[in-house]
Amino acid sequence: MLGLSRLTFFLGCFFVAAASFSRPVMLVFKKHFGETAFVVVVFLVCAAAFVLVVRFFYRYTGSILRCLPACIVLVAGIAATGFLRITEERLHVYEYGLLAWLACRDIAGLSKSYKRYAQALALAVMFGLLDEGFQRFLPYRYFEWSDVLLNIYGCLWGGVIYFSVTSYQLSVTRK
Repeated sequence: MLGLSRLTFFLGCFFVAAASFSRPVMLVFKKHFGETAFVVVVFLVCAAAFVLVVRFFYRYTGSILRCLPACIVLVAGIAATGFLRITEERLHVYEYGLLAWLACRDIAGLSKSYKRYAQALALAVMFGLLDEGFQRFLPYRYFEWSDVLLNIYGCLWGGVIYFSVTSYQLSVTRK
């Protein structure tokens, strides 16, 4: 499956397929519980994911100081989405950041090959383009270049996070 694990491939396909039902689900949720409740739920899910990711960084590197660069990249990426007023737009960055991180894990592994990183990021971006392209054919969705750019930003962010975590492991394995 293009060098991707089943999990990564399934997640990418899910992101594309979710274009057909995610907006109606969000609208129903917002109608019944309100915009504030939606934002709170998204915040809680993102906060839980943040804690799990930082925990992973710590377990992977074995030290708070060694996982600090990855945490800085993680926080910087989250902070960079602060200018987005619409919560759903932030989700583009987070979901494609996760997809790119998983793709880098699958394809690049612990290699220092920039070609492998480029392949992983290209596959993640391909899923983002498929996602937006698919929306063009849905009657209640539409294609937006800004969403494509957010997907690409998320992919680059996820790739940088992966590289910042594994760069420590690479230095340990080379010694």
